Amino acid sequence: MHLNSLLHQPDLPAYTDYSMNGRTYRYMQKAPMYPFGFGLTYGKFVYSNISLNKKSIHNNESVQVSATVANQGSIASDEVVQLYISAPQQNYLTPLYALKGFQRISLKPNESKTLSFTIKPDELQIINENGDAVIPNGEYKIYIGGSSPVARSEELGAPALVATSIVIKD
Repeated sequence: MHLNSLLHQPDLPAYTDYSMNGRTYRYMQKAPMYPFGFGLTYGKFVYSNISLNKKSIHNNESVQVSATVANQGSIASDEVVQLYISAPQQNYLTPLYALKGFQRISLKPNESKTLSFTIKPDELQIINENGDAVIPNGEYKIYIGGSSPVARSEELGAPALVATSIVIKD
């Protein structure tokens, strides 16, 4: 195969329908060159101590999630702390994960801070095959870190994300 044709191989599928499969960070199975949210800091951050105020909730309740972020670098730095959620897979296309919140923080060397996010019911919604916003029952994964929850982030040097789960029921 000619080098020029390799350079022009698209990663995105042709727009022959409105399916999101293979499009955007939420539905892409292929490892990205640079993950969504990656590279927003020059610091060396470490994430730990993720916790929820409840282990299960009804689909009309909010939940509080928190995690500790520490600057282990030698200079003061900013970090964009990102919250991603993965809904339970259904028999229709659901996002692999979706960004649901972020907070920018500044930390001095060796300083740490515990951040909290409130996840509201509308942030748990996904769109079903009929175009309706629904909150399926089941186990949701919650990730907090400096970039999207894909292996490529850590391969490039991003700090490991912290993760937990919550069960949603009617």
